[in-house]
Amino acid sequence: MTYFFQLSALLLAGFFSSICTSQVRDVRGYEIKESGYLGRPSGIQQDLYWLDNDRVIFIGAKPGEFVEPIAGVKEIRYGLFVWSLKAGKVERHHEGSAYSSLCVYRGYIRFEFDKNAARYALAGRFGQETVERLDREILEERRKYERVINRLTCREYKRSELPPLGFRVTPLLEGEFLSQDREQRLVEVVHWKYWPREGSPVMLNMTLETIGIERYSEYLDSYVLQEYPSAVVFSDKVIRRWWLMDRKGQIRDFTPPTGPWMRGSTVVVPTERGLFLVSHAIDIRGGNGAAGGYLLDDKGLYRVIAGRPESFQVSPDGCRVAISISDRAQNGPIKRWIKTVNVCLKGG
Repeated sequence: MTYFFQLSALLLAGFFSSICTSQVRDVRGYEIKESGYLGRPSGIQQDLYWLDNDRVIFIGAKPGEFVEPIAGVKEIRYGLFVWSLKAGKVERHHEGSAYSSLCVYRGYIRFEFDKNAARYALAGRFGQETVERLDREILEERRKYERVINRLTCREYKRSELPPLGFRVTPLLEGEFLSQDREQRLVEVVHWKYWPREGSPVMLNMTLETIGIERYSEYLDSYVLQEYPSAVVFSDKVIRRWWLMDRKGQIRDFTPPTGPWMRGSTVVVPTERGLFLVSHAIDIRGGNGAAGGYLLDDKGLYRVIAGRPESFQVSPDGCRVAISISDRAQNGPIKRWIKTVNVCLKGG
């Protein structure tokens, strides 16, 4: 852990100025495994997770498999699958639908799907889940935002049951919360406050912009914080600020270097080998452009896999990145393939 943070600080200081105007550098040789299965155009949804350091669970489809919900209408047969890298096989865990949703946290899964005009939830410890039909009362409470699913722990909660920590309260991991003291008015920034299980709350006011929690890193047991600027700019020189915050509220800078990858939306996460960045900066004229997955290590920042990423997640040990990605340089229909990149294993 100490080495990782020392390395990050050196990289940010030493490479920021030199990389900001350079072109994309592709480095091959990292182990990339192909599942042979397709992912969804998931948008902001998270469609894949690690069950452990070997198994990936994801919403996807086997190529060539379709369903016919209405006579004469063919749809891709989406489902919930488990890919064992060690065994080299993918197995269907449950049937799904085009509007399924998935959340996984430390072996607990929540998979929701539609069937016969009704909504169902498959939830519980992996392999011990139960299926429940969601009644109208639950769906109506969700519609009114009275009932919400915690996207970090995958547990459902009622907002009325949250502790009175401020005007707006959001649960994080067990016993930890975010809060805002008052309602945010137009063109005003009300900073979030982080409440650890023990100790004093921490104000997330590192900049004048709003800062929120983008995701949780199981590898470092830390939250990944992102700045949400009021004015969104896409250019080679724009700075998108990120931080890592441990569960006690200690914050470290995690801002990546600028470059062509900043022309599209970006997300960063920690790995055993350094910062991993995904970029959606495709070439609008066709092709991958600067989109793909990048690794920042002691040799600089370089792209280890090209294409437009959808969902992605780092394994608990920090070595593998599971990713749903489409290669825009290939001809024909866009296909999003489920793959893994081992950033800890590089061949020739």
